[in-house]
Amino acid sequence: MKLTVTQMGYVTRDLDQSLDYWLNVVGAGPFYVADFTLTEQIYRGRPAAAHVTVAMGYSGDVQI
Repeated sequence: MKLTVTQMGYVTRDLDQSLDYWLNVVGAGPFYVADFTLTEQIYRGRPAAAHVTVAMGYSGDVQI
């Protein structure tokens, strides 16, 4: 059975720097960026909200 990688995910401290690397060094992209806030979450027993920025793009057949 042949296994292939179709998706990779990264957590980054600096999204702009990471996108610059993927676009200009690796040659991946274009990337689509979305900002949203997760609400109605519970963290350690208390209500919480999390602001999330997600960027998705491709390098060949692999989603980054």
